Amino acid sequence: MARNTGPLQSGKLGNIIFYTVRGRQYVRVVPTKVRNPKTALQQAHRNAFAEISRLSSDLADAHRIGLADEARHRQLNTFSVFKHLNKNVCAAGIDYASVVVSQGHVAKAEITQAVLDGSGLLTVGFDGVQSGGSARDEFLLFVYSPASRLCLPVEAVSRASGSLTVKLPGTHFPLPLHLYAFLVDSRGRTSDTIYHFLQ
Repeated sequence: MARNTGPLQSGKLGNIIFYTVRGRQYVRVVPTKVRNPKTALQQAHRNAFAEISRLSSDLADAHRIGLADEARHRQLNTFSVFKHLNKNVCAAGIDYASVVVSQGHVAKAEITQAVLDGSGLLTVGFDGVQSGGSARDEFLLFVYSPASRLCLPVEAVSRASGSLTVKLPGTHFPLPLHLYAFLVDSRGRTSDTIYHFLQ
C-alpha cells in the first residue's frame, strides 16, 4: 500500500486501486489471490455462525438471565457469551440438547416428566431434591419451538414445588418442543442448563 500525494482520485485503473480513508488518499494493487474463498468448509462455517446467531436471538429471554453472571465476569454481553459457549452446537445442524442457556454453580434439578395434553396444557415435573440446593431456589423454564422460532418464558416456581403447569398459546408452539430450564438462587446465581425434549 502506498500513499498518493498527487490529485485525489478514486476507483480502479488496470490493476491499481485508488481509495480514500479519513481524508487521505491511498493506492494498492488488486490482489491476485482472493482472501475470502467460497470453499465448502468456509460456507459451512458461515452457515453455522448464522444459525447460532438466530438461535441466540430466539433464546435471548433465557440467556439474558442464565448467562448474566458469566457475561459480567467476562465483561461481555450475554449474546457474545452465548455464541462463544455454543460455537460448536451448529456444526452439522443444531444439537439442541447441547445448547447452553445458563451456566453456574447452583445445584441442578432434573426434569422427570413433561406432558403436553390436547388442549395445549404443558405440565413439567422436576426433581428438586438436590444436595447443595435451597428449597427457595427458583426453577425457571423456557419452552422453545424451532418451527415458530418462539421461546415462551414460564413463570418461575420454587425448587420445593417440584412441578409447574403452563398453557401454551394456540398453534404457536407445535411439536417438537425443546425445554430449557435452570435454577436461580436468592443471590441471582444460576445452575447449569437443564434440557428436555418433547415430541
